[in-house]
Amino acid sequence: MSFGFPHFAGRIGLAVQSYLSGLASYVYGIKQQAQIPDPDQKAQLHVDEVHAQRDAIRRERPIRIIVVALLAAIFYLYLPKVVVVLWLAGVLACDLLEARLFRLVDEAADRQRNYPFALFTVYLDEFCYSIPSAMIWHLEDAFSKGISIGVMAAAMMRLTTIRSIHPATGYAGTAAIATLISISNSYYWLHLQDYRGFAFTSVIAIVSVGYVVAAITENHLQQQQAALSRMEVQRTSEAKSHFLSQMSHELRTPLNAIIGIGLAAHRAVPHPEVREQLGILVQSAKGLSMVLDDVLDLSAIEEGRISLRPRMADLRDEIGQAVALFRLQAEAAGVTLVVSFGPDLPRSARLDFDRLRQCISNLISNALKHTKAGHVALRASFEGDYVLRIVVEDTGTGIPPGFAEAIFNRYERATKAAAGYGLGLTICRAIARRMGGDVRALPSTSGAAFDLWVPVDATSDLPMLRPEVTILPQVKGRTVLIVDDIGTNRIVAASYLAQMNCRAIEASSGTEALGILAGRSDIDIVLMDINMPQMDGLETLRSIRALSPGPDGPPVIAMTADASDRDRRIYLDAGMDGYVAKPIDLAALNAEIARIILLKHGAGSKA
Repeated sequence: MSFGFPHFAGRIGLAVQSYLSGLASYVYGIKQQAQIPDPDQKAQLHVDEVHAQRDAIRRERPIRIIVVALLAAIFYLYLPKVVVVLWLAGVLACDLLEARLFRLVDEAADRQRNYPFALFTVYLDEFCYSIPSAMIWHLEDAFSKGISIGVMAAAMMRLTTIRSIHPATGYAGTAAIATLISISNSYYWLHLQDYRGFAFTSVIAIVSVGYVVAAITENHLQQQQAALSRMEVQRTSEAKSHFLSQMSHELRTPLNAIIGIGLAAHRAVPHPEVREQLGILVQSAKGLSMVLDDVLDLSAIEEGRISLRPRMADLRDEIGQAVALFRLQAEAAGVTLVVSFGPDLPRSARLDFDRLRQCISNLISNALKHTKAGHVALRASFEGDYVLRIVVEDTGTGIPPGFAEAIFNRYERATKAAAGYGLGLTICRAIARRMGGDVRALPSTSGAAFDLWVPVDATSDLPMLRPEVTILPQVKGRTVLIVDDIGTNRIVAASYLAQMNCRAIEASSGTEALGILAGRSDIDIVLMDINMPQMDGLETLRSIRALSPGPDGPPVIAMTADASDRDRRIYLDAGMDGYVAKPIDLAALNAEIARIILLKHGAGSKA
C-alpha cells in the first residue's frame, strides 16, 4: 500500500501528539499523587536539593573524569585532534564553572542572581558533552552511529539519576541534548532529502527525550516524598521535644518545693520514723528530677550519651534506699519485698549510684506490676574484684517463651494486658550498658528474674559517712535577693539560704526586684528566675545592668527550671554570672554562690 509523504507526516504528527498528551497526563498524575509541600517546606527542599545535587556531582567527579578520558580516546579515532582537544577543554571548563556557580548559589547573598547562570552552565555542559556524538552520527562508518547512540544514552541516563536530585538541572541538561539532537538529526536527514527517515528518527528522539523528562520527574518526586517524610518526622520530633521540655519545666516547680521543704522538715523533725519517711519522700522527688533530666533529651539514651557522675558511697545503704521507695507499694499489694546482700559485698564503692538506683527502681517497679501475690526479692553480690551483680526475681506472671530479648525493645510488653509503656527495661539496659555492664532476663520456673551487673571500683575500709554540705566562709553573711513569681520557689530558696547563714530578701517580679535594688546597696547576689510574667528574667537582668553598670552591680545567678546544657549556655551568654537548675540542690547553690563571690571579691572576706 503506497501513500504520500503528507499523509505519512500527518500520521506521525498524530502519533507524536498522542504520545506527548499521554506523557503530560503521566507526569501530571505523578504530581497529583505526591504530597504537596507547603511554602516553607518548598523553600527548604530547594536549598537541600541544591546542596545534595552539588555534593552528588562532587562525588561523581572522579568517575566522570575517567569516562571523559575514555570518550576522548574513542573520539580521537573518528574526529580531528583539535576538535577532541577543544571538546575536552570545554567539558572540563564547564564542570569547573558549574561547581563554582553552585557554590555561589549556596554561599552568596545574591544567590537568586547566580542561580540562572548555574542552570545555563549545566545546559552548556551537556551541550558540549554531546557535540562529538552528534558529529560522529554523520559519519558513514559501521560503528559510528552505535557509538553516537551509546554516548547519548549514557548522558540521558546520567540526567535521570544524578541530575534528578535537583530536577531543574536535569531539565536544563535534557533541553541541551534535545537541542543538539534536533539540529543534528534535521541536518542529516534533510540533507539526504529522506523525509521518512527524518520522521522516524524524530519520533524516536521525542520518545527518548520524553522518557528522560518523565524519569527525572518521577525520580525527583520519590526523593522529594522521602525528604518530606524526613521533615515530618523531624517536625514531630521537635514538637515532642518541645512538649517534653515544657512539661519538664512545669514539673520542676512543684518538685523544687517538695525537695526544698522536705529537706528543711527532715532536718527539723526529731522523730526518727517521720525523718525516715521524709527522707524517702525527698529521695523519690530527686529520682523523679533525674528522670526529668533524661526526658528532656531522650536522644541521649538512644545515642549512648547518658552522663555518668560516679561518687564514693555506702553500697548497701544506696541499694537499701532504692528498695525502700517501694515498701509501701509492696505492702499495699500484699507482696513481700526481700533484700539480701552477699557476704563478699564491700562496704563502699565508687560508681554512679543515681543511675544504679534508677536501674533498680525500674526492675522492682516492673516486678511489682506483674506480681499479685508472693514476693519480689533483690540479691546483691560481688564477683571478683570489680563486678556488682544484682538479681531481681518475682513470683509473678513471668515472661512468655520467646520474649526474653523482645521485652527490652521500646514499647514492647510481654502481654497486651501488661501495665506501662514498655520503656522501663529499655532505659534500664541502656543505662547499664553505658555504665559498662548489662541487664538480661534469666530462665525462671516461677515468675521472672533479671540479672543486672555493672563494674565498680570497690573498697572495704573507707568509712562512709553521709556527706554534709560545708558552707564556705565567703558565703556566710551575704544578702541575697530572690526574684521569682512563684511563692514556693522563694520559700525553698530562702530556706536554703538560711542554712547557709545568708539573709534572704524576696521579690515576686522583675519590677519589684528593680525597686528593691534601687533603694538598697547591700545586695550581694541576685537569684533570678527566668520565666516570669510581664518582665522575664533576661529583661530584668538588662535593667539591672543599666541600673548598676560595670563591676559595681550585684552578680546575677539564673535560677531556672530550664535545665538543659543548651539553656545553661544561652543564659550565661546572655550575661548571667551563674546558673543553678531547679529543683535546687543545696550543695550546688552553695558552690555557685561561693564561686561568684570569689570571682568578684577574691578569696578574702566580705568586701
